[in-house]
Amino acid sequence: MQEQTDEVELAKAVGFGDLTFFGKVGFGGGGSCATVGHLAAAIAAGAATVGVAWRSRKRGSGPRPWTDTSVQLPTPAQWTRPFGLLRPVDETAVMYDRPLTREMYMSARWVSEPLCLFDNCLETDGALACVVVGAERARDCRQRPVYVHSAAQGLPAQHHGMVNYWNDDPLLRIGPKANDLWKPVVVAVEGMACGRAFHLLGEAEFVVAGTGARFFDPHTGYGMVSAYESVLMAQRMPYGEVARMALMGAAERICARRAYDIGLVSELTEPRGALDAAVARAVMLAGYPTEAVQGTVRALWTTREASVERGFAQAPQLIALGNLPPGRQAELFRGRPRDHRVR
Repeated sequence: MQEQTDEVELAKAVGFGDLTFFGKVGFGGGGSCATVGHLAAAIAAGAATVGVAWRSRKRGSGPRPWTDTSVQLPTPAQWTRPFGLLRPVDETAVMYDRPLTREMYMSARWVSEPLCLFDNCLETDGALACVVVGAERARDCRQRPVYVHSAAQGLPAQHHGMVNYWNDDPLLRIGPKANDLWKPVVVAVEGMACGRAFHLLGEAEFVVAGTGARFFDPHTGYGMVSAYESVLMAQRMPYGEVARMALMGAAERICARRAYDIGLVSELTEPRGALDAAVARAVMLAGYPTEAVQGTVRALWTTREASVERGFAQAPQLIALGNLPPGRQAELFRGRPRDHRVR
């Protein structure tokens, strides 16, 4: 339902016959889930008994100027580089600050033989479709059905295309509380959680981690102020622990056991067991009365909300004064030490 696909023409071409329902959802890839949600709602309401939800995107030849295949590097690069690295956007995203060697190219995984990873653009033309039917009819399908238990779509206040010009930092609104969501959030952590991950951890109710998880904040080592992250984590950890993590940067990482001891993590599991444990806790919470649970979450957040707001109000000025220029940050990143201490 997007970019050069028309419901009438598609129905004729496929031979659908008489239609009882059709609809279109905008906003490109961001609205992909809504196509299934709209069709499922139509079937639930009796407007249709079976339907096809699809999304087609022209990303290699489509409207974004930086992804157009006509915007390619000049000759002789066109004859010496893999097809997937001909556009500047692909070269920057895939190969930033590293050369492509013959060994890297020859050992890259196949995407569709004989084309390997570096022969494929990041954004290409493509489409995906799925058939949606009612639950009763789904039982008779040849393939095992996937049930649509719920669907949602949304648009933040003052949204402005791909860029929200009304926010100094759009990522400030990625957390649940920032979006006025008062359902309890249970986070599962495996591997590394660092930097921007603290925006989510800072607004979660509790964290479950595998014993191999590591936590650190690399900002200071690369010439950046850890402002928003430090404000959020100061609500979850003792001051001395937050200060050490923020100031030591990538030189130190907090192990899962230490995170559990200081209260950042509330439950430890065996490696790769955090997700199952977090889902089990979430299922239990989902069985409690909604109003009581959300009211409790709101009450808990009020004890932290004022200090977070004060910290966030100061953060833009601190970042503007303390951050090094981007070029200098890039130099520090390239020269970063590869070893670190785990505590």
